Amino acid sequence: WEQIVDLQLQEIECQLRSVSNLTSQAAKARDPEALRDLWEEGFNLSREHAEHFVAISRDIIAVGQKTAESLGTLAQARTQVVNSAVSASISEAAAKKTTTTSK
Repeated sequence: WEQIVDLQLQEIECQLRSVSNLTSQAAKARDPEALRDLWEEGFNLSREHAEHFVAISRDIIAVGQKTAESLGTLAQARTQVVNSAVSASISEAAAKKTTTTSK
């Protein structure tokens, strides 16, 4: 979870920095040309945020997949241990039954 939160916080920080710069530019815009440039900058900023969102989503999915794989490996190992214990108990019980049956 730490990796996911870290990725999200980094993206939020980047977006806040970008929006802050855009707001600063908006405060300085005084003529129609500056406003048009500001409009284009805002559009580009929106596109960049969408692209970053997709990239961060991919990274989060990758972290989730790695976590799921790790949990699957742990579950498989535990299942093998339990199966071995059960097989040993069954073998032991069968051996005892054979010993008592032969008497």
